[in-house]
Amino acid sequence: MQELSRSKLYEIERVSNFRELISRSAKLYPNKVAFIYKKSPKDTTYITHTYTELKQDIENLGTALIDLGLAGKRVAIIAPNRYEWCMSYLSITTSRYDSCSFR
Repeated sequence: MQELSRSKLYEIERVSNFRELISRSAKLYPNKVAFIYKKSPKDTTYITHTYTELKQDIENLGTALIDLGLAGKRVAIIAPNRYEWCMSYLSITTSRYDSCSFR
């Protein structure tokens, strides 16, 4: 069995939360596809969302939740696994209720 080298393969940038991860991804890969899916299994066309679109959707929903007075409240997501679920989860976990901007 060959011993693995202890040298770094590449440098990594550490992120400390989802907000940083989403912002970094949108900055580095603005037009790359973040999500691709079909509306139903029988569809032949795919729907795509870029990292920029994902970040914007997260910001929009987060702002709407804050405007509804849900800042600091507990929110449950009950839905099948899909783009909207993931975007909702990220909106809830990255919303800043001290400021409506996504930093």
